[in-house]
Amino acid sequence: MDSFDDRFGPAEFPVSRRLELSRVSLSPTLSMVEASGDIDILNVAEFDSCLRAATDSLGVGGRLVVDLAGVSFLAVCGVRSLLEVDRLVAKRGQKARFVVTTEPVRLPLQVLGLFEQFAVFTSRADATVA
Repeated sequence: MDSFDDRFGPAEFPVSRRLELSRVSLSPTLSMVEASGDIDILNVAEFDSCLRAATDSLGVGGRLVVDLAGVSFLAVCGVRSLLEVDRLVAKRGQKARFVVTTEPVRLPLQVLGLFEQFAVFTSRADATVA
């Protein structure tokens, strides 16, 4: 009996885009995290750590802007990270703002009903002044 690979050829998987993160404290009340690449199970701990460090640098009333414009894939574990940071900042009297410009980020948030729950903006400029 032929194997699956013999009949259909070897499976090809898309190459994951490496996650790149930057965190900047723009003022005592404004921090920004910029992510690009894929957010998946392989790097979600790094993403979580960056988000938490950004929130730790903010005082009461501070704002965290998470720029996801460069994200090409958002796994469910990444969505969970966004939910957790949104809840954490709310508990601390802070606010989270998410910059969403791509379908791979917009679609999971919209399907899960989070697009309406989160403060979502289409540009970094709008998110920082809101």
